Amino acid sequence: MTSPQNRFCVHRFKLGDVEDPEIYCDTAIFEWMEKSPAGRYCKDNSKNLFRKISQDDFGYGFQVDVFADFEDREFTFYALKYLTK
Repeated sequence: MTSPQNRFCVHRFKLGDVEDPEIYCDTAIFEWMEKSPAGRYCKDNSKNLFRKISQDDFGYGFQVDVFADFEDREFTFYALKYLTK
């Protein structure tokens, strides 16, 4: 079972003021999972991927956070490979 400390925000972006944010954010998330190495790793190795849509505090629109649940080994690899620069 995944502990809360292995749940990590792996992608964050903003949407403009759109009528249906679920449709627009799902398109952007799908492109991120297909085109970026970090997105492909999350798609292939996380136990669960989910998104949270909230109002943008500093403007009109929405902020979308994509979270992933990892096992310890996959989380360590993700952190070392994609979070260090």
